[in-house]
Formats: sequence, C-alpha cells, structure tokens
Amino acid sequence: MMPKWHILASTTLAVVIFTITNSFTAAVACFISGTVIDIDHVFDYYLYCGRLSLDISEISGFYQHYGKVIVVLHSYELLFVAVIVTFIFHVHVLFIGVAIGFVGHMLMDTFAYEMKPQSYFLLYRIRNGFKIEKLCNQKQ
Repeated sequence: MMPKWHILASTTLAVVIFTITNSFTAAVACFISGTVIDIDHVFDYYLYCGRLSLDISEISGFYQHYGKVIVVLHSYELLFVAVIVTFIFHVHVLFIGVAIGFVGHMLMDTFAYEMKPQSYFLLYRIRNGFKIEKLCNQKQ
C-alpha cells in the first residue's frame, strides 16, 4: 500500500484519538506507529539490494524479483505485544495511541494485499522461508 494511504488513515485515527482522549501524545503515537512500521520495507530492500533507497517505486517492485518478503515489523506477534502492553499500562494513553495506529496499519495491509492471512505471522513467514509463493494467494 502506498505510504500516502497509511499517512491519511493514521492522520484520521490520530484526530479521532485526540478527540476522544484529548491527548496530543496519544495522537502523535498513533500517527507514528501507523506510518513508521513501513520502514521494514526499506530494510528488506537493503538486505536484498545492498543499498538504501527511499524511492517508493523501487521499493514496491523489488519483492517480485527477489521472491521473499521479510517485513519483520508487519507481524501479528508484535501487534499482540502492543495490545497486551496497552492493557497492562492502560493508564498511559501513549500505549493506546501506539496500539491503535499499529492495528490500523495492519488492518489496511491485511485487506489490501493478496497475502494469505497467516502470512502476517512472522513465525509463519520464517517457517516458509519468507518465500513469496508460500505467502501470497497469487504472485504480487
């Protein structure tokens, strides 16, 4: 998904969070966690191509060529940890903002891509060698 859609969705969620909690901290945390998660695509690109790039057209097209998808931050395991931490530290709105931004990002990606739902588990990706043909319903 193009970053602009995550930015738009995260901004919307941040405004809602601010309206509900009146917490600028929670709103900023929501926005950051809903957008910065995509930095793992840059890490994947570096791992496969040996150089850093922030060119979205370069980064979005290389998975088909290399045939693997790692994206360690895009994982239900991390999402589960974020939600659990939120419940443990429910008195601090920062964690609520982080969890909601993370949930929003993961929901958007889950419905936007032709990935098998279980492919968003990092352990599943590891078990399948990160191979795109094992993770996708159809080749991306």
